[in-house]
Amino acid sequence: MILRRVFGDQLLEPLRERPFRLFWLGQTVSLLGDRVAAVALPFLVLELGGSAAQLGQLSALYSAGQVLLLLLGGVLVDRIPRRNVLVVTDLVRGALVAGVVALLLGGGLTLAHLYAMYLLFGLCSAFFMPATASIVPEIVPKPLLVPANALRSFAGEFAGIAGPALGGLLVGFGGLALALGFDALTFLAGVACLLLMRVRPRPATPTPGRTRHWQDLGEGFRLIARSQWLWVTILIFAFVNVFFAGATSVLFPLLVKERLGNPQALGWLFSSVAAGSLLSALLLGRLGKVTRRGLAAYAGVAASGLALLGLALAPHPAVAVALAMLMGGSLVVFGVIWESTVQELVPLEALGRVYSVDMLGSFALLPLGFLAVGWLATHLGVTPSLLICGGAVVLLAGTGLLVPGVRNLR
Repeated sequence: MILRRVFGDQLLEPLRERPFRLFWLGQTVSLLGDRVAAVALPFLVLELGGSAAQLGQLSALYSAGQVLLLLLGGVLVDRIPRRNVLVVTDLVRGALVAGVVALLLGGGLTLAHLYAMYLLFGLCSAFFMPATASIVPEIVPKPLLVPANALRSFAGEFAGIAGPALGGLLVGFGGLALALGFDALTFLAGVACLLLMRVRPRPATPTPGRTRHWQDLGEGFRLIARSQWLWVTILIFAFVNVFFAGATSVLFPLLVKERLGNPQALGWLFSSVAAGSLLSALLLGRLGKVTRRGLAAYAGVAASGLALLGLALAPHPAVAVALAMLMGGSLVVFGVIWESTVQELVPLEALGRVYSVDMLGSFALLPLGFLAVGWLATHLGVTPSLLICGGAVVLLAGTGLLVPGVRNLR
């Protein structure tokens, strides 16, 4: 009864579907473990004698593995059962973390082992990410896609808030091995939930050869090219993500140091983004069906850009916190509508390929973006840089709405 009052009947409706309920539970637990590991792993690198530069190298290695196989991952996700892809990648990642724990306890762990783990994690992610997004319409009816994706967003934000706190407790109580051991167990919990799921079978497809893989990938690109709303949004968000990632990773710490004064304000900013995202996911899930999807999604993008503009001029930490909440909530509006629209309008048999191209577009320019925003901050300062990032996002949102295929998407 309390849950229904807080979340609303519409948001909880997807959880009536047993396959989605198991999927959501398993992924929520696994995400929590990921966030715990995100606290423990940097400390582990430093404990092994690593430097800040090596922390950056490990992150770059993970991203490289992810990008390297992402398009192939999309093709395979459309060819073999998506649940199987999720089970295998969770098992591999769980085994990798368990191996690190065993080496750590045995005293044989080196940085080389972590380099290998990060690379293999990135390679697994290239298959896991398109599979986890494209399996949703296989386990919930189309009318429930918006609340289902709102629940997924809620789980991610909840893990983002609770995971670091839990990670700190586990590291403080039992050390790095306990925190990483917890992460390994969450992968097993995710696998158990996936194995209990029943997914309706997709139509059989011929066994692909190397040539067929390229043909399938080409078909995916042609499908995107025929859908104006798809290719325009993928292109626009290749740049939108650059400005947001640069702002949060590079400019937020500088804003706190130069303008807000209190180092704790950085934690408040990030927590506020997550809190705004949580509230937005709850509200969207309660609404259910969204009309004028293109207009609503891009309005969310524009609002998040305006929030960045406001942050550049925020006179007080309380104002910055409110604007950070607006930014997080507005981005979730776009994210939930986008996910639900792709899952509803893209044919199920091509969903993995479309998601892999979408994700590749989102990641491709990020390294250059970090460098560019860092250059702006060095030469112009934090306030002009935030104004540029926020203004660029608003401009990109307006550009998207000029496209009929986006503006008229319902």
